[in-house]
Amino acid sequence: MGVSRSSLREALRALAMLGVAEMRQGDGTYVSSLEPEKLLRPVGLVLSLSDAGLSELFEARKLVEPGLAALAAERIDSTAAAELVRCAEASPEALEDAEAFMWNDIELHGRIARAADNAVLCRLLDSVASMGIASRRRTGRLAKVRLQSAQDHVEVAAAIAAGDAEEARAAMLRHLENVESAVNG
Repeated sequence: MGVSRSSLREALRALAMLGVAEMRQGDGTYVSSLEPEKLLRPVGLVLSLSDAGLSELFEARKLVEPGLAALAAERIDSTAAAELVRCAEASPEALEDAEAFMWNDIELHGRIARAADNAVLCRLLDSVASMGIASRRRTGRLAKVRLQSAQDHVEVAAAIAAGDAEEARAAMLRHLENVESAVNG
C-alpha cells in the first residue's frame, strides 16, 4: 500500500488512543470498539475549540431535531409523554448547576429522539449528542442560556405531549435558535 512502518505505527497508536484499537506487545493489534461515541470524541474536542464547528453543529441540529420532535408528537405514548414532561420540568431545578443542567438537557433530547421511534434518526442524534457535549459545556456556562432553555424545554415537551406535531417542530426550532443566538450574541 506504499505506507511506511512508522506511519502505520503512528496511525495504530492514534486508534489506540481513541479506544478503537488495542495494541498488545508481541501479539498484534486488535479492533476493540467501533462505537460511534468513541469515534466522534475527537470531533467533540474540535467543536469545543472552534466557533465554526459550533455553528455547523447548530445547523445540523436545526435540520434533525425539529423533525424528531414532530415525529415524537405523532408517536409518543402517554407514559413516555409524562416522563418527557417530568424531565422538562426538572430543567429549572438544575439552573444553578451547569453540569446537572447539561445532563438533563441531553436526557430530554434523547427522550424526544426515542419517542420519535425511528432507529436511524435516534442513532444520528446519539452521534450529534456526543459532539454536543463539548458545545453544551460551552453554552451551558451562560446563565441566560440555561434559563431560556429551561423555558423552551417545557414548551417543547408540552407540544409533544399534546400530540401537536407542527407546534413541537416549531418549538424545537425556536429552542435551538434561542441557544444559538445567545451564544453568538
